[in-house]
Amino acid sequence: MEQPHYHGHRKRLRGRFLRSGLGGFAEHEVIELLLTLAIPRSDVKQPAKALTRAIVLAAETVSLRVVDHLVVSPEETFSFRKEGLL
Repeated sequence: MEQPHYHGHRKRLRGRFLRSGLGGFAEHEVIELLLTLAIPRSDVKQPAKALTRAIVLAAETVSLRVVDHLVVSPEETFSFRKEGLL
């Protein structure tokens, strides 16, 4: 029997991150990756997309302009602006 398309998604997502960092990740995928660490055994793709939309809407509501989005770890810092994602 064929596996559903989402089978192994978390493993593939983590594998992409380990191979190439956050380069090439969409905004919701970065949040999705972070949510996989906080929410075990649950689909986090839709919550990640919803959270991304909520952040953008909240910024627009108070007339904020997002200039960059940084993800900082002890090993590296990832800039969405530098990668062309903002």
